[in-house]
Parts: sequence; structure tokens; C-alpha cells
Amino acid sequence: MGTSKDKSQGGKKMITRENITNDLKKVCKKLNRVPKKREYDETGTYCSRTVKRVYGSWNEALKEIFNYQHRRSSEDVQEAECKNCKKTTKNPKFCSRSCSTSYNSRSENGRKIGRAIVITFCKICTLELPPNSGSKTKCKDCSNKIKTNTGEYIDRDDATKGMILTDDTQKYRRIRDWARKIAKKSGKLKKCSICEYSNHVECAHIKPIKSFNDNEKVVNINRKENLIGLCPNHHWEFDHELLDLKEK
Repeated sequence: MGTSKDKSQGGKKMITRENITNDLKKVCKKLNRVPKKREYDETGTYCSRTVKRVYGSWNEALKEIFNYQHRRSSEDVQEAECKNCKKTTKNPKFCSRSCSTSYNSRSENGRKIGRAIVITFCKICTLELPPNSGSKTKCKDCSNKIKTNTGEYIDRDDATKGMILTDDTQKYRRIRDWARKIAKKSGKLKKCSICEYSNHVECAHIKPIKSFNDNEKVVNINRKENLIGLCPNHHWEFDHELLDLKEK
């Protein structure tokens, strides 16, 4: 077991208040301020436990030697008037958090009413969108337009399969996203058409997308009659030609 700091520097020597006072003043002069417990343990000759044993507490030692108080006593706190309810309080401005909220929420006290209006523009025609449009990025006239692979915006009904294919591994992603919106709107994704499972229903094309020509319009590929809602298991079976929808 290790010995304490005081014992290592002479356990038989009598430690007096004068010794501790001189040592604390020495550390204070070195730090140019009243030391904290940790700082005195690292810099002083003795340790904070010895100071506590001789003076009764660390704060009592600082008060007697440096006339320093770590915290304000209740006698030193001046009373003030609450800005909201006019009650007497020991806090600087308000007697409670609710009074602070009530006071600061009033417009005459500097609060700005409502949110700042954010001006947004249509990403196609660059016209200003109506206030509070939310996450909309297109105006009403451009809402039915879609971006092609060449960067051109055309009417959604005129877009062909080859125009909106992507270069990633899921090249039919945009067509499937569009189909999922149509199927959900028509109520085909409420339950599986085979087993009536309803927790998770996926949109499937009865006639596969790959079987259509690149010049075929997407509206024909995603017509409601070509869409069906299937659970993940039946969707996998259908994609791998293990499920015949005509028999079901």
C-alpha cells in the first residue's frame, strides 16, 4: 500500500496551521489566484485532506487565510422584483421558469411572431412558389414534368422507358417508384393479392418491365391493369417464375 503525501515528507513532523497557511499562500502566489483542491494536491507540500483535518473543511481554510468564500451565502443574495408577476425573488430577473417563459413570449418584449417566410422557386421554370409550399420543388404547371437522361424536362405522359433509365444497378428504379405511387393511390397495396398479407406489400408488374421496348411509354408500362400488390415471398416467387398468377 502506498503512503500519503504528508507521510512521505516526514510523518513525525508536527503539521500546524502555520505550516499549512504558509504553504497555501505559497501556492496562491505561484498560481496568482486562490488554488483549487486538485491544484493544491499537485503543487502544494501537503494535501487537501490534511487541510480539511486541520481546519475542518477546505472552504473554512480559504475563508480564514484568504477571506475567500467559494459560494455566496443566502445573506449576501439581494432580493429583486420578478419582471413578470412583480413578486419578490432572490433570482436576478424572474421568480420561476414559467414567469420567464411568459415574459419572453410576448411580442412587446422582443419576440418575433411566426416563422420567417422562406422563398422557394420551381426547379424547372424558376418561378416563385407560393408561401408555405413545404418540400415542394415544382410549381403547379410543372408538377407533371419529369427529367430525362439528357437533363431535359418533358411531360410525364410523353416519357418513354429509354428516357428515364438510370446508370446504376437498378436501372428501372424510377419506373418502379412511379408504379408504386400509382398502385398505392389505386388501393392495390393494401394486401397481397394471393395470401392477403397486409403488413408489407410490394408493387409488382404483371408484364415485366424488361419485356417492353425502350420506345414504349412509361404510362403504358405502369397502367393499373399491369400492377399488382404482392407480399415479399410471393413477389420473389413471381420474379423467379415459380408463381403463376393466372392459376391463382
